[in-house]
Amino acid sequence: MSDVHSTYPLPDLLLRWKRGELTGDQLGGYILQHVISQDERIKQLEQARGRVQSGPPPSGGSLRSEPD
Repeated sequence: MSDVHSTYPLPDLLLRWKRGELTGDQLGGYILQHVISQDERIKQLEQARGRVQSGPPPSGGSLRSEPD
């Protein structure tokens, strides 16, 4: 993630929100920044492993194999 975004650690965000130090909109924005950061990290890890992100598996996301 670039240094443009900065946020509090997730436990701190929850505590600040419970104390009324953040609005729901602010909390949502901070959480979105965390989600974006995690998405970027996952993409980097997949690239490092030689995989490309291609969406859900053709089976619709199920990891179970069909019975014979």
